Amino acid sequence: MTALLERVFKQREKQDQAIHENEQHMRDELLELAIKDAFGEEVTDDDANNLSALLYAQKLSDDEYGKLVAAIARVPAAVGSHEYVTELHEQKAAEFEEAQRQMHHARMVFENAQRRVNFLAHLPTVNATSQAVKQLREDVPMVFDESGEPIAVLRDRIEKHKTGQREHDAATKAKAAAATFDKMNGILARLGLKQFPAPGATE
Repeated sequence: MTALLERVFKQREKQDQAIHENEQHMRDELLELAIKDAFGEEVTDDDANNLSALLYAQKLSDDEYGKLVAAIARVPAAVGSHEYVTELHEQKAAEFEEAQRQMHHARMVFENAQRRVNFLAHLPTVNATSQAVKQLREDVPMVFDESGEPIAVLRDRIEKHKTGQREHDAATKAKAAAATFDKMNGILARLGLKQFPAPGATE
């Protein structure tokens, strides 16, 4: 390339850049006016003159401009609705997962309560245990005092037996509850849901 042609090339680059920048400026102005028009903002005679010149420069018809304004007017509702529905679906997914977790947790609570109800429903009757004590009063009256209560020397053994029963019942209850808890968390794991922390732990 000769020195003169190189100068011509550089001048053309500058001209092309100037044309591009001018066209971009006109497009920006046209868009600004179209947005005002689309959303009913106040317009002036100067805006009308500018629009006329811009349409001519951009070789746009009145009909094409009208379609541009109508399309711009639809953008907020279309995009806003899409973003809102997307948020709802994301929220729905999170709420759905948490609802599933709570459902399985409630089922665990129900199973524990049902087990306790069954335990209490099948307790020996007070009358049955009373009859057993009554029979012992007849069989071995020497270990009961005049009021019908066991003699003092047996009281520690009686309390020890009661404690053993309480501990056995508590251990049985805890073991069953732990099994139900593990079953619940196993279901949550299979479903890909967040498991509940062990009782006493924090999430």
